[in-house]
Amino acid sequence: MKRVFVLFFSIVISSFAVAAQPNPESVDKLLSMMHTEKLLDSVLQNLDGVMKKSIDQSLQGQNVTEQGLKIADTYMQKVMIIMKDELSWAKMKPLYIQIYAESFSQEEIDGLIAFYASPAGQAYIDKLPLVTQKTMVLTQARMVPMMQRMQEAMQQAVAEAKAAK
Repeated sequence: MKRVFVLFFSIVISSFAVAAQPNPESVDKLLSMMHTEKLLDSVLQNLDGVMKKSIDQSLQGQNVTEQGLKIADTYMQKVMIIMKDELSWAKMKPLYIQIYAESFSQEEIDGLIAFYASPAGQAYIDKLPLVTQKTMVLTQARMVPMMQRMQEAMQQAVAEAKAAK
């Protein structure tokens, strides 16, 4: 009898230790409250501008023909079409739901829903696009020097490879 009680008690305790996996509907509700689709669209729009600016800055001071500029612009347009298609909400939503369901328990999802329903949560949602935009601008400013350093490293590697021959 004592063994049965210990076994029963162990099962009950272990069942509490395993957090309930959230249902997809609650994750969908959370993503909706967080305006995730709108945020993703905003990021893609900002990314378009950041990429164009980055390419323009990387071409400054270089002897690029008008045809070369048109080719670069056409390439950027194609890249953005591909990115917007591959990162569209229709394709990303199931991934977000999967990731959130694998990463959070139902209790945590419920807590997040409660947070985003609160005034602080709503302020966070309202201000996140501005925070994201500022982050992208500051990150973009770091991209040019980073790209230059990467290009210098590549040129050095090519020179070393040629010298080794």
